[in-house]
Amino acid sequence: MKSAFIITALLSLFVCNTQAQNGSLRLDKRIKLTEASVEQVVEIEVPEAAKTLVLSIICTIESGSVEVVLYDPNGKDMGKIKLGSADGKNSQAEEGKLNLVLPNAANGTWKIKVIPKKVEGYLVSNATITLETAND
Repeated sequence: MKSAFIITALLSLFVCNTQAQNGSLRLDKRIKLTEASVEQVVEIEVPEAAKTLVLSIICTIESGSVEVVLYDPNGKDMGKIKLGSADGKNSQAEEGKLNLVLPNAANGTWKIKVIPKKVEGYLVSNATITLETAND
């Protein structure tokens, strides 16, 4: 009976040791938007070992306008935030958020395109990629 328990315990350790291990990558970016800001792209590289991509984009502006577009590695528009007015005369601050949880996100370079127009504000992006790697 005691030897059966020991064998079971050793097998359990072996199985646990050969299962996949998890980890994560995180990219946080904060961009100050000013009247002099030009169009820019934030790139997020999603590796083959990615299980899940969790992405949050928050944009707050006081004046002007901004458009923020998220593209997957194939160039598909996955979401958009548009804030402000074309004449730049905003009567109040505005905030927009885009939150996505993507299990089995496509591998490759995801892009956040920021298109500012005479804007004052901030854009914050947070990307967390959960990884699964085999343990040999």
